[in-house]
Amino acid sequence: MRLLRLSIGILLLWFFGSCEAPDPKLEKDLRQEADSTFNSRTGPISQELDSLCDLRFDSLVQITFDSIIEVRSKNIEKLSRRQQ
Repeated sequence: MRLLRLSIGILLLWFFGSCEAPDPKLEKDLRQEADSTFNSRTGPISQELDSLCDLRFDSLVQITFDSIIEVRSKNIEKLSRRQQ
């Protein structure tokens, strides 16, 4: 009997605790204000990240190019061993 009460209590807590309220809908003015606030705060950050990417671009291209050359060289070696 005690186990049954405990089980029912746990089920009720789980059932009522898992209910979530639907997401509130933003009005047009509030949504525009939120968008402009977000854009004004992320603008400087995205510019800084872009400049950091520009600084690293050449080195990343070189690393990628070297990796491709290495893989291709290994493939050529495997093919030449098979033909011998």
